[in-house]
Amino acid sequence: MARKLNTEEEQLFADELQKEKSSINDTASDQFILRVRERRDTALRLTPELAAWLNQGPFGPIVS
Repeated sequence: MARKLNTEEEQLFADELQKEKSSINDTASDQFILRVRERRDTALRLTPELAAWLNQGPFGPIVS
């Protein structure tokens, strides 16, 4: 059976837990930022269907 932590142990545990959460959040944030940058910088391929849809104006195809 486990014993109850005393006040000092509770504080140490809370401090370590907070450190762990912040380091995980920093790592997750860094990874997220890297993935967003990679996706932002990746060239997109325009499909023929999407190109046709984007070239349609309110009065028909746009002639360039």
